[in-house]
Amino acid sequence: MSEFIDYFHFEEDYESFEDFGQMNGGLSWFARDLMKMLGYESFNSFVNAINKAIQACTTLKIPVLGNFTQIEREIEGSRVLDYKLSRFACYLVAMNGDVKKPQVAKAQAYFAAMAETVRQHLQNAESVERLLIRGDVSERERSLAGVAKAAGVQYYGLFHHKGYLGMYNMGLRDIKDRKGLGEAAWGCPLG
Repeated sequence: MSEFIDYFHFEEDYESFEDFGQMNGGLSWFARDLMKMLGYESFNSFVNAINKAIQACTTLKIPVLGNFTQIEREIEGSRVLDYKLSRFACYLVAMNGDVKKPQVAKAQAYFAAMAETVRQHLQNAESVERLLIRGDVSERERSLAGVAKAAGVQYYGLFHHKGYLGMYNMGLRDIKDRKGLGEAAWGCPLG
């Protein structure tokens, strides 16, 4: 994702989008800074994109105040209206920006790439968690087999089958049929 972080700049003389974030209890960006980054010249025209983004938040039932905080701020000696925006709010504003502006297109590509990176990260984390759970289950299964053997169980398959009957009130074959799983999904031919 770093190539996209470097890609989304105000202009050549300025820092990247990430560098303009303000840490104040959480990371946020000022709308007037984002306005410049997206190629808008006047705040009045940029407010249209902000209002559309706020409407999108409302439609999605996402808290507006957690993402858009209207503030008054001093810029070049004047007190002006501004907004503190969350990263999600910046994304919504960019997605609702004037698509004729090349900077808006860059921002949309940046946020799309960031969303894809996050999606892949979450998918990978879920895969790792599944593997950890699978390992934990395998370890417990081995432990159960050891305890069953020590207790004199001679037919572990039958013992295992009785476990399914006790838990689900049906055998493994019935469980597989109910869930629509074939033999390959369970790794064993018998039910």
